[in-house]
Amino acid sequence: MVIFVNSRIERYKNRKKNKFKKFMALLVIINLLLIGIVIVDNSFSEFMGIKNKRVFYIDSKNEKYTATIFGKNYTVEKQLIDNLKDTIIKKAEDVYDSIRKVIK
Repeated sequence: MVIFVNSRIERYKNRKKNKFKKFMALLVIINLLLIGIVIVDNSFSEFMGIKNKRVFYIDSKNEKYTATIFGKNYTVEKQLIDNLKDTIIKKAEDVYDSIRKVIK
């Protein structure tokens, strides 16, 4: 009787591949959902004769982002987005540095 035992590295690689496959499947499902919503919205708007009504729309004007999601308009200043992005990058770098210190 032969028993095959995977090494830890092989199991780690397999887990990593499975995580990536699940992540990609999730992205595909979300994209299909959004495409389906947009197609149904366009068909419904055309059927009802409605113009200028959008389910998803993002626009950038005058230092502000305007997003329309399910008929509601949301406005966010670009400066706020830039500050949030910088904060996330700094925190990610801090986490990366702390992990490197632990590994060494």
